[in-house]
Amino acid sequence: MKEEIREFLNTGLLEQYVLGLLEPSESAEVESYIQRYPEVKKVYQEIQDGMDNLLRASAKPVPAGVKDSIMNQVDDTPPAYISSNPPKVSSFNWLPVAAGLALLFGAFSFFQWNNNQGKEQEIATLEKDFATYKEECESRNLNYANLQKQLEFINHSETDKFLLKGNEKATDFQVIAYWNDFAKKSMLRINEMPQLPDNQCFQLWADVDGKMLNLGIINSTDDLFVDFKYLANAESLNVTIEPKGGSDHPTVADLVANVFI
Repeated sequence: MKEEIREFLNTGLLEQYVLGLLEPSESAEVESYIQRYPEVKKVYQEIQDGMDNLLRASAKPVPAGVKDSIMNQVDDTPPAYISSNPPKVSSFNWLPVAAGLALLFGAFSFFQWNNNQGKEQEIATLEKDFATYKEECESRNLNYANLQKQLEFINHSETDKFLLKGNEKATDFQVIAYWNDFAKKSMLRINEMPQLPDNQCFQLWADVDGKMLNLGIINSTDDLFVDFKYLANAESLNVTIEPKGGSDHPTVADLVANVFI
């Protein structure tokens, strides 16, 4: 991978672009990289897919028949308060979610008003679906709030970024470590991680005062960022291949990547 591409990926601009947090000039720069470099386009698509998976993870379709009943009885124009003061979490359009909640609430009112004999079971089902849908929306809101906090951390002025790139033992291994001594916090972004045999794992270590201390096992994940253990006075970060479950001491002969911090 070219040094220019590696430096660009380390800036965090690609993640902010996906979340709609960039100024037009910055967005144009990101789009230029996506168009010119297949490596950037690949990472961009992976981030996009990750965001899509996050949205679909807990999504549940509205029960059949509810839509027609709602649309026949309820004005489909969202209330004014829905479009004012949009959520601060990035630039994602939450209007459809809010409108969906409003429509379901309107459906409750309609069915309660039209509480004829034989409708009681239908109302109970709709109320249950509404409670589930509301819980799913709150969960997605929380996920995006957490993602925004992670982006604020990796772009903080005191956060340093370090690339851990694999050697000949794991050429496809590539992880970015975000390290902040001021906040006493660290985070990883797993760009690429080759598949190991079932009896092995990747383990991260910090060199503190000449001793290699365990920071944890690096597992493959669909999350964009992973919180990791922080140790003060760390002089370097190191990744080794260890037996499944990790080791108390690093296997230096199986060192995969290291970087001085």
